[in-house]
Amino acid sequence: MAIGLALAAALVYGAADFFGGLASRRTPAAAVVVLSQIAGIAVLALAWLALPGHFYASDIMFGVLAGVAGGVAIAALYAALAVGRMGVVSPITAVVGASVPVIVGLSSGERPTVAAMAGLAAALVAVTLVSAGAGLRRFSFAERGVGLALLSGLGIGALYVFLARGHPDAGLARLAVTRIVSMALLSSYVLMRRESLRPAPDSVRLILLAGALDMSANILYVIATRFGLLAIVAVITSLYPASTVFLARIVLRERLTATQWIGVVFAAWRRRAHCALRALASRLGTQRSERRPDVQLRLHAFNHGVREFGCRGVASEVAGGGSAVDGFERGFVDRGRWRREDR
Repeated sequence: MAIGLALAAALVYGAADFFGGLASRRTPAAAVVVLSQIAGIAVLALAWLALPGHFYASDIMFGVLAGVAGGVAIAALYAALAVGRMGVVSPITAVVGASVPVIVGLSSGERPTVAAMAGLAAALVAVTLVSAGAGLRRFSFAERGVGLALLSGLGIGALYVFLARGHPDAGLARLAVTRIVSMALLSSYVLMRRESLRPAPDSVRLILLAGALDMSANILYVIATRFGLLAIVAVITSLYPASTVFLARIVLRERLTATQWIGVVFAAWRRRAHCALRALASRLGTQRSERRPDVQLRLHAFNHGVREFGCRGVASEVAGGGSAVDGFERGFVDRGRWRREDR
């Protein structure tokens, strides 16, 4: 169940990024992010009717931390995109954001199976390749924007971790606190930069749709973390750029680079490899269990664990939509200017 929810979250995140990227072509990206955050509140209110939340002290704390992490992530991402190449900033942000929950999950005692570990490795490769495009051909750690991209990735990874923490009966309370804090921080950031929040008339629907999809993906992710391991759920969710590039390919007829196609293959192989290894383990376990009942007991526990295990939050509208598709570069315009150094 957790894997299915995480995959659904990745698909919906990718769709949110796609429509957010389209809106950013006509409206400043800062306005798209802030206004889509507001639109997401309506979705959260409707979901609250089905999954009412309870505000425990721990969830308020983790919600505030998640909101701060998301605000830092998006601010650092804006700064990185303003001075660096998108093809470099994007994969760094995506990989670091996916790696942080894995490190935290494993260090806190999570023990994925061999199949799951193989899937994690494939997923991290897929995230890198799908989000990179052709930008890593001339990569150097010394170039501008790398440090800010690392900071943004750490913020996104922390967001994934904090959204997965808290009381199991909190429902969507933690997400509500996160959205309030992130909106306050992002609005303050935009006002400090004196950015315009006025959307273009033809982009209002796209902004509303992006905000609704983004909050829906957040809800799916939070629910998935209740049923699965953080390391698994977060990495699967981080595959959202694949959804974005496919929508760009289908709707906008944009071409995928060879690197991105390889990344998509890795993303698909991650799921198939996990299923194949699980089937092999089940077959071997069934053969041995005929002679050893204790193996059958452990096999049952293993299969139960596989069924049970599986982050953007506020930064998803920009981190995926602009990073996965070269055509979205126009969405990351700093007062009408964009540095296309990677062309």
